[in-house]
Amino acid sequence: MAQPKMVIGVDFGGEKLEAAAVAERGGKGKVLPETCRRLTRGEKRAGRQVARDIVAMAKQVRGQHRDVAAVGIGSPGIIDVASGDYRFPPCNVPHWEDDGPVSLKRAVEDALGLPCFVNNDAQVFAAGEQRWGDPQARGSRCMLFLTLGTGIGGALRVKGEDFWGARNTIEIGHTCIDFTDTARPCGCGLYGCAEAYASNTAISAEALRYIRCGRLDRPADGKVDAKWVYGLAKAGHPAALRIIGRAHEALAMLIANFANTLSIDVCVIGGGIAEAGAFLFDDVRRRVAAHRVPTADVDIRPASLKRDFAVLGAGAFALEMLDGQE
Repeated sequence: MAQPKMVIGVDFGGEKLEAAAVAERGGKGKVLPETCRRLTRGEKRAGRQVARDIVAMAKQVRGQHRDVAAVGIGSPGIIDVASGDYRFPPCNVPHWEDDGPVSLKRAVEDALGLPCFVNNDAQVFAAGEQRWGDPQARGSRCMLFLTLGTGIGGALRVKGEDFWGARNTIEIGHTCIDFTDTARPCGCGLYGCAEAYASNTAISAEALRYIRCGRLDRPADGKVDAKWVYGLAKAGHPAALRIIGRAHEALAMLIANFANTLSIDVCVIGGGIAEAGAFLFDDVRRRVAAHRVPTADVDIRPASLKRDFAVLGAGAFALEMLDGQE
């Protein structure tokens, strides 16, 4: 019997780089020791320096696991999956192109002699969920995946495969859910995007506006974020309930739009905001039901991969790409 494939999964995250060998055993993904990590918070270096770090970490992992067959990288930014090139560079490295354009795919392939596959972080998370996550996600015919954090990342998977679109990119968080004259501006330059309402950045900004208006008291530690606002909302604070209610309505409209138009059967939600648990999921399910047509039933559930989900996702994506080459 052939040995199961082993790959290197790399998480190019907002606060750290992480790389490890990932193997599929008994239908589950397993991160093998030892994991390489490097903090990137407040990164001021250029992209080529970051690429050298990723190459060095991948080489270190390969030194421990010689049988790895490929490298998968989950990264911020808008990426042409076919070429591995960035359409828009990673937002967590503002000096990314100071030394010129950077291709992580080519840097890794040239250094290691292994195929390297690079995708947006939300899309590799989705690959991990569908390969090794909840049974409903694994059996989905059309799955929407959302990660709610600084922004809203997303992926659409059809019959077990990533849907990339005609240009090999997809930005679900920038689906417009508010067409009014008072629609909020989004960081992408457009107005009314779901990300401008339901992300940590949006919830925090709205809370700060309420603080300036005297409708919320600033927290004692000065940290205004979605977790704090959710805590107040759970305690029944009217201003916090209004902020969170608007965020949930935007999220529900986003999900209902995909349910109505593309007939998604499962929506998996991950990211920091998903830690709000039933307070979020019960309300969003109720709101989605009010916006969808009767035939567009959708199962909305939290992501099941918790620990090592980013590296597992990158590994799942690499395995998926290798499977497609056979």
